[in-house]
Amino acid sequence: MASSFLRVSLLFISLYTADGYLYYNTVRCDFNSSDLKDIEFIRSEYFNKLELTRFSSSLGKFVGYTEFGVKQAENWNKDPSVLAQMNAQKETYCKHNIEVDYQNVLTKSAEPYVRLHSMAPPGGKHPAMLVCSVYDFYPKQIRVTWIRDGQEVTSDVTYTDELADGDWYYQIHSHLEYTPRSGEKISCMVEHASLKAPLITHWDQSMSKTDRNKILIGASGLILGLVVFLAGFLYYKRKARDLSKSDSERNKMAFGALGLILGLALTAFFFYKRKVEDLSMLEFQRNKLIIVASGLILGLVLSLAALIFYRRKTCGQIPGSKPVQTSSDQFKKAYPTF
Repeated sequence: MASSFLRVSLLFISLYTADGYLYYNTVRCDFNSSDLKDIEFIRSEYFNKLELTRFSSSLGKFVGYTEFGVKQAENWNKDPSVLAQMNAQKETYCKHNIEVDYQNVLTKSAEPYVRLHSMAPPGGKHPAMLVCSVYDFYPKQIRVTWIRDGQEVTSDVTYTDELADGDWYYQIHSHLEYTPRSGEKISCMVEHASLKAPLITHWDQSMSKTDRNKILIGASGLILGLVVFLAGFLYYKRKARDLSKSDSERNKMAFGALGLILGLALTAFFFYKRKVEDLSMLEFQRNKLIIVASGLILGLVLSLAALIFYRRKTCGQIPGSKPVQTSSDQFKKAYPTF
């Protein structure tokens, strides 16, 4: 059987590529249930891409669509045995295969899975939007609703049609535009034949794992910069007696300025940390980036500041030694050109 099919397929391909001619028949069954009254058997005759004749069990006869097809349909309709044979296909061919399909495929169901996420609204009277996406469910019939603080939401909600994936599965998407409130609870509820109970997915406004990692990286950069800064500060504090008075004063001013910057940064950080529970998800995402960037930049500034002070102190000196004071005469002897 497989080899015969292969030979026929190759023949069609060779004819097509050689600009030849193609004559073929198609048979299909349209149905809404396994009852005979809900089944239609259709057989069509084609030449290349042109349909010549069609037999429909709903009409019980052939219909022609070209001059040649009309003549051929008239001849077939005059033969009772041909019509009886074609009408019998509705039961012998269609009903048999449809019952097999119902037993093995059509009575089965596939549970959906839900993805709930936020996105920027395209415009409107609300600043935030949630999207409830439902994937890979079968059969097609499904109900998606929004629940906010225990009440079904009916306004500012839109739905797509049930979209066929082409593999018997479907997907659907629902959008909710809303104005965030502190402490509210929003959920997407899905009802489907494959589910014993409604599938409820809650919107989590807390930080995701990725968001927490970003905050952790920023905080780590801040702490590292602070540690390096404090180490440099203690080192210079211990060595302050070896600096000139002007150098010591400049360093004190620099340390004071950096301390002020550090204080402001920490104040801003803890302010956002405290306010995060009162922010909507979109606002928090913007502020989160500010916190992460501030922590990294501040850590870098503090590290560079400590490195610069260290280089200023150690450049041109032997570690542990004191600057050598020379008189003007000794200087002239060492450098006579001056």
